Amino acid sequence: MSGRESKLHGPVENIDKILEIESKWAERWVIDKIYAGDMREGVDKIFITFPYAYMNGSLHLGHAFSSGRLDVLARYYRMKGYNVLYPWAWHWTGEAVFGTIHRLIDGDESIKRRLIELDGVDENIINNLTDPVFFVKYFTDRNREAVKRYGLSLDWRREFHTTSLHPLYNKFIEWQIRKLFKRGFIGKGRYPAVWCPRDRSPTGDHDRLEGVGVRPEEYTLIKFTLYMNGEEIYLVAGTFRPETIFGATNIWVKPDGKYVLAMVDGEKWIISKEASFKLSNQLKKVSVLEEFNGNELIGLYVKTPIIGRYIPILPANFVDTDIVSGIVYSVPAHAPYDYLALRDIWQGDKTDLSIKMIAEYIKPISIISVEGYGDYPAIDIVKKMEISTQLDFDKADKATQEIYRIEYHKGVMRNNCGPISGLPVKEAKEIIRSILIDEGMASSMYDLPEKVICRCGTKCIVKILEDQWYLRYSDYEWKKLAHKAIDNMSFYPPEVKKQFHYYVDWYEDWPCTRKTGLGTPFPFDRSWIVETLTDSTIYMAFYIIAKYYNEGLIKADKIKDSFFDYILLGEGDVNKVSVENSIDINILESIKNEFNYWYPVDIRGSGKDLVGNHLTFYIFHHVAIFPMDKWPRSISVNGFVILNGMEMSKSKGNYISIEDAIKLVGADALRLSLLILADGLDDPDWSIDKGKKAVNKIRAIYKLIKNINNLNIGSCDKIDFYEEVLLSQFYTLTRDIENYLNDHMIAQAGKIIYYKLHEVFKEYLNIVDMPNYCLLKTLIKEYTKLLSLYTPFIAEEIWHEVLKNDSYIALEKWPEKDPKYVDHYLIDVSNYAYDLIEDIKDIIKILKNKGLKKVILVYPEEWKWNIISKVVDKSTVNMRDIMNLGLKYNIDRRSLSEFGKFVIREWHGRYMKYRRLLKNWKYIDEKIFLVKYFRNFFRKDFPDYILEVYSEVDYRNKYGSLRKSPYPLHPSILLS
Repeated sequence: MSGRESKLHGPVENIDKILEIESKWAERWVIDKIYAGDMREGVDKIFITFPYAYMNGSLHLGHAFSSGRLDVLARYYRMKGYNVLYPWAWHWTGEAVFGTIHRLIDGDESIKRRLIELDGVDENIINNLTDPVFFVKYFTDRNREAVKRYGLSLDWRREFHTTSLHPLYNKFIEWQIRKLFKRGFIGKGRYPAVWCPRDRSPTGDHDRLEGVGVRPEEYTLIKFTLYMNGEEIYLVAGTFRPETIFGATNIWVKPDGKYVLAMVDGEKWIISKEASFKLSNQLKKVSVLEEFNGNELIGLYVKTPIIGRYIPILPANFVDTDIVSGIVYSVPAHAPYDYLALRDIWQGDKTDLSIKMIAEYIKPISIISVEGYGDYPAIDIVKKMEISTQLDFDKADKATQEIYRIEYHKGVMRNNCGPISGLPVKEAKEIIRSILIDEGMASSMYDLPEKVICRCGTKCIVKILEDQWYLRYSDYEWKKLAHKAIDNMSFYPPEVKKQFHYYVDWYEDWPCTRKTGLGTPFPFDRSWIVETLTDSTIYMAFYIIAKYYNEGLIKADKIKDSFFDYILLGEGDVNKVSVENSIDINILESIKNEFNYWYPVDIRGSGKDLVGNHLTFYIFHHVAIFPMDKWPRSISVNGFVILNGMEMSKSKGNYISIEDAIKLVGADALRLSLLILADGLDDPDWSIDKGKKAVNKIRAIYKLIKNINNLNIGSCDKIDFYEEVLLSQFYTLTRDIENYLNDHMIAQAGKIIYYKLHEVFKEYLNIVDMPNYCLLKTLIKEYTKLLSLYTPFIAEEIWHEVLKNDSYIALEKWPEKDPKYVDHYLIDVSNYAYDLIEDIKDIIKILKNKGLKKVILVYPEEWKWNIISKVVDKSTVNMRDIMNLGLKYNIDRRSLSEFGKFVIREWHGRYMKYRRLLKNWKYIDEKIFLVKYFRNFFRKDFPDYILEVYSEVDYRNKYGSLRKSPYPLHPSILLS
């Protein structure tokens, strides 16, 4: 459901009033620069950054969720007394923009429709978007307003965008590249790159519509000899498992697939048409001589290398001519797809009789011994998983992965495998590959294990470049530094730390240049552009510089590398740097001091999709360029936003922009409904209904605060039991909120603020006869501060218009806890009251009322409290303890036995929950609570019932026996 389609559901009531209030405060915050972060000597700082978004469309709920979580932290730390800097920028680099433009130029109606319907582009200017500069400026302007309306507490003085269209950022990236090159972390040479044939350029992760994280893998091309007209031709089959050549029983081709006879480096090869194109991009001389369908090969025989066995060519529908060479050799004993394809021929009613006769003579050849499987692991797993056909791709893929994994790690080659007999599979694979290639029986080829689609919509291939510039992430020393940084960082949630260690080890070299798109020209060869992920790794440092550039204090055309060396690394003489860069010494010193004050980044927050690329690169580049005291301090990672229970996707129309969501429910409700949905790596599932419920919750809280502020009844001096409970609940929950926020558990903290604390105020007003309105007014002032973290607009409105304050609430101090009111004991008392309420409700429900109007509570005799107080510190209790203590009080054995059984049963139940209360209370305390205070809790839920409270002794004297005896914290409940 798109944002524009969702309007059919209708916005919330009086949305115009909500939007008017939010717009007013959004404008005033920016004008008054209340979130501007400047140096404050002696004040601890928190520097928070969010990955700048690509300007290829509107910002969506994923941006809102991740940036909103960081905004809660920024507001929290600001109130806690920290000097907070939370800046913003825009990413114009890469193929994201050009990909959309290509599709517009091609007349792709789907992309036009998405831009109009989902991104809200006016149909009259759609053709203007074919100009990349117009495109990025248009969406930057639109998204800037959306971000301001969303209420992020940003320092807008530090705003910038990327690419050569920003002359100083351009200089900054060139400096970064030269620094990496000088330190040996950039190389040049032969490199297998993911390549877009249309753009004629490498395609990095963030330049892809599909296939993020996919990188080239090297396959072995094994040559099977086909004799035709007295000539040797090679039928070339691609494999990732050359060691299985000894188990080959036949060759598979796709019957209707397009194949070619091609001259490849002086040899005649039969491969798929797609493979011929791919190989021509991998430094091989390829000339296509003839094209034909796979059917023409079926029934022929080829000779296997090394073994010399002749095997037939058979049809298989699972073969994909776009994967490696489009030809597969069959090892049915160890490859589930191969066995399934053979079985389909054996069992097929419509299979050509001659093909079936050939196939019937084929027997699987066992070549690998692996624990847990028989001679034919592929057959075993096909039967185990009940895979019906070769076209059951989901099951067959899982089976293939499982067999490959276990054979690679635990398999041993059998004695029928020539030179690799008896070797572990992982060793045999490399040895046989070397033999095949050295003897001219095989070659190699790079391919992509999964589909990769460029932003322009073109399917990517692997191209081997002779002059590719690349980052040497494979460098051992660089990896070691990155691991060291990770070990010294904090991660939220903590479990993502191991993912970063994994990706640092996993990465090999990475192409850092491309040929097309917006970006910074590569300083060593300006025919290349710095790749999109490479130019977004240390830009957090540029926020410090950007403020001075935006104020006109830096002339970009005068800036040399010495400027960045001095500011960011403290290298060079200030006088020389001043002259060389035509910049005042005082300004230089100010920028340098500010950089040293704010850096490093304290919190970098993002979605989990960036862990395996941008965030890992962020660590790599910081350790490569900066000293250790400037390395990142923490990374906070969150899940993906789901919309209406489904993946958010423009192509599927299930999408809503921040701009449209705000128009529907308002920024506060959007923030609240999003930010309380999930913590950690869990994916939040948002819907308009949730946004509307958030509107209702905000309105209910606003009404409560307004009503409390208008109170003028009650006593300002009275601090009775109920007031003590209120204070204890408020400050204990405030402490819980702090703990959650310190752990970046934004959703949990928000739920306490908007649900638990809201209920605390409502409960207090319900149970007291005369509220302490002075106390309430003090607490709602503190409560409004908490509200400002998630719903800053309505909090600001309450702060000014209801509570009549002149200051901005964001600049107020966090509610200071009074330790004497953080009393878990009192929290336990109130919880005990609510548990008792639920017990009464259960009994009324069982008895179905039946005209009963009186609830009688009977609290236990004093001896029961005396005994339980003697054993309360024990982890477990037994009957002997109870009996020995009870006999000292001359209690009869039957009563003691019943009491003992109950205590033992509840010791890990209610008595575990209220262990603290059992330690603090005595008989008299429960008596006073039930007689004096409980009735106020009672009347709210049971307005039509009368409450009577008796001691166990008084009740027996008045009414006789009790069917169920009372025990500490378990009074008997009777209805009459």
